[in-house]
Amino acid sequence: MAYGHGDRKDAGDERKRGREPFGLYGIAQSLVHAFRTADLHETIPPLLAALLVWEVALFDVFRGTYDSVPFGVRVAFTLGAPLSVTAVSMWELRRLRTRHGITLRAALLR
Repeated sequence: MAYGHGDRKDAGDERKRGREPFGLYGIAQSLVHAFRTADLHETIPPLLAALLVWEVALFDVFRGTYDSVPFGVRVAFTLGAPLSVTAVSMWELRRLRTRHGITLRAALLR
């Protein structure tokens, strides 16, 4: 089939198409297994998630990422994700403690 100038098929597009399912699969697996941090201790994935999301929020504050938006929207963007991730992390830590007896104190060997 002959292609015109405007609808020319690029060989690079065919190579890139095969990477998408692998990337999506990799993202899903890393989220499910939290980069295998639970192999060290069961409390590390929620603690690491909370720590990293607050680090990104502080980076956004000091970098001035949302300077061009109104103050209320800036607060929602900056604090929305860290507060929600921290709440889910605390809920996960509470469930680990109440249902399985796994505590952060046991992870620290105290």
